Amino acid sequence: MTTWNENNKELIADRSRWRHAKEKYGDAMKELCGLDGKAGYDFLLEQQDHRCKLCGVHLDDVSHEFVHEHCHKTGRIRGLTCRPCNTSIGGYERCIELGESTIQNYLKEGTL
Repeated sequence: MTTWNENNKELIADRSRWRHAKEKYGDAMKELCGLDGKAGYDFLLEQQDHRCKLCGVHLDDVSHEFVHEHCHKTGRIRGLTCRPCNTSIGGYERCIELGESTIQNYLKEGTL
């Protein structure tokens, strides 16, 4: 005999994801667009014409949903981005923190 949970794994995962998004980004989303959770995500998606805010790739052209790109210091939502752009922004912010001279020195050292 199968249980409801076993038959509805996708629904449970979807609800869990939106609950997490609401808990993590709810206040920032309400400040940005007056909505949170899935409603806030859908609103931003419409505002961005279903495109990544950074590179412009259309949601239909990626295999995943866009993510809430946000400032880790302030929690402020900057928009929805594809995962590669979101990861790149995080790396770029880290490089800025390290400083240009640190990175240039590292690159000048060459390889092992």
